[in-house]
Amino acid sequence: ELTSLLGNISHIDDKPFAHLHGTFGTRDFQTLSGHLTKAVVSATAEIVIQMTNLDVNRTHDEETGLNLLRP
Repeated sequence: ELTSLLGNISHIDDKPFAHLHGTFGTRDFQTLSGHLTKAVVSATAEIVIQMTNLDVNRTHDEETGLNLLRP
């Protein structure tokens, strides 16, 4: 079961990029969490996306090797 999903959707090279963190419950009542890169929903998922007027982009940072947010 999906118990939490947080993150943001920005752009890299004008393409949408989702940076998501998820927490999931297992059948034996444990939780697993981490970066969500792919998922399959079997019935429904209750997801709310809050839009802003900001155009948030990510660009590659040579020093860290990461795609960092650049508002």
